[in-house]
Amino acid sequence: LDYAGAKPAGGMGRSLRPLLEQRGGPWRDFLVSEFQHTGRIVRTAQYKYVQVAGDPVEQLFDLRADPWEMRNLNDDPTRASTMADHRKLLAGWNAKMAAVEPTPPVGGKGRARG
Repeated sequence: LDYAGAKPAGGMGRSLRPLLEQRGGPWRDFLVSEFQHTGRIVRTAQYKYVQVAGDPVEQLFDLRADPWEMRNLNDDPTRASTMADHRKLLAGWNAKMAAVEPTPPVGGKGRARG
């Protein structure tokens, strides 16, 4: 949108232009993604933290030491502060998100698929 001279709707998003033009400077320290509408992932330079609504088991993976995500570090006492930091990042990100009504299905409710 930046190259086209347009602004993102609702002020959401950032331009990738500085990265594409290799101008450097700060970008971001973490990324949040969502899966299956109830799961959230916080990805930092070294860790991947996963929280799923209704699931009491959080997940934390050290992607440098365990790139295949085979060992969940959620109960490792030496990672307690890392878990807390990632929870805080996710809570802050969630607090900034505005609630949006779900998009109704195409063809209206209750319509049988053929």
